[in-house]
Amino acid sequence: ELLTKKYSIKFENHYYQQHFGGNMDEELLNMLNDEDRPILVYTDNEDVVQGYCFCIFQQHVDDNVLTDIKTLYIDDLCVDENLRGRHIGTELYEAAVKLAKANDCYNLTLNVWSCNPSAFRFYEKCGFVRSHAIKNFFTDHYDHPIFECGIQLVDMIYLQKKL
Repeated sequence: ELLTKKYSIKFENHYYQQHFGGNMDEELLNMLNDEDRPILVYTDNEDVVQGYCFCIFQQHVDDNVLTDIKTLYIDDLCVDENLRGRHIGTELYEAAVKLAKANDCYNLTLNVWSCNPSAFRFYEKCGFVRSHAIKNFFTDHYDHPIFECGIQLVDMIYLQKKL
């Protein structure tokens, strides 16, 4: 069952724990109350969260540099490690596409960590193409090392898919 809002999400993602200092309740409440930051949640029949997709609608109206198009940015798509391979990520992605189309978005965009080749392959299967990369993104923008799965994050890869 796909829900657009869910008020009882337990986060165990190391990046978010490091980014929000381990206390994300306030940030989550802000997200849940922001219409431009929809959250898609996949649950089982007993309402246990199995995966989620944080999204952000972006549009740069009257900007001198950026194109005035509406984009749905996928900030984080995560499936419980024990449930991967069951197409939960695909269903969350398809729900994001449906949401983007219903809101007249031109494209979907997202970032992939350079140390996550399985995520990169997943998004390529979904039709995303590499837009660009920022070398040393994490080392240049954070005052402390960020680790995921025991690997220090360094580069950020940007992907996009036109709808």
